[in-house]
Amino acid sequence: MTEKHHILIGEDDAGHSPVLNRLLQGEGHAVTDAGSAEGVPDRAARAVPDLVVLGWPAGNVCRRLRALAPTRSLPVLVVAPRPGERACVEALDGGADDYVARPYLPRELTARVRALLRRINESESRDWLHWGDIAMDVPGRRVFRGDREVSLTPKEFALLHLFLRQPGRVLSRNAILDAVWGESIYVQPRTVDVHVRRLRRALDAAGEGDPIRT
Repeated sequence: MTEKHHILIGEDDAGHSPVLNRLLQGEGHAVTDAGSAEGVPDRAARAVPDLVVLGWPAGNVCRRLRALAPTRSLPVLVVAPRPGERACVEALDGGADDYVARPYLPRELTARVRALLRRINESESRDWLHWGDIAMDVPGRRVFRGDREVSLTPKEFALLHLFLRQPGRVLSRNAILDAVWGESIYVQPRTVDVHVRRLRRALDAAGEGDPIRT
């Protein structure tokens, strides 16, 4: 049986919001409806959920979530009204961890939700990972570059964790997709580029240098 989590949804489309509610409740989750995407940051700050599902547009809402300490690392799934690479890139650049376009198969959305929750909750065998001046507190889900704490989204954290476990190893986009997103989830290869670019930007925010080579 699926583990019960608290999921907060913010969908401006009144016709689609009940669909999300039914799908997620059918998976055994507790669902709170913020009424709109703009209402999500305030609701999430008052009672931090395990996952946020946002309607479109979501970029500004994602940025507000990432700017607040209690919700900085919340996994965010964006449901966009159209397919295509541009919509995907817009969602990921805004701070989302994953993206699904309508119309979608119900099992696709629930699989992506499970994958996000699984990546956040799975236990790790090593408490700290180090490379150069980068240090990762795995159970605490914190990253440091020298004395500076680096703020990362869950997907960025998972990417860096993959790289730090295998320093110096060359990884293909498909290998990264399988390791971070899972083999059962279809994600466009372009998604890797977007997340790696965001990870680089976070790690080099103070001008320490880009540690990732492609």
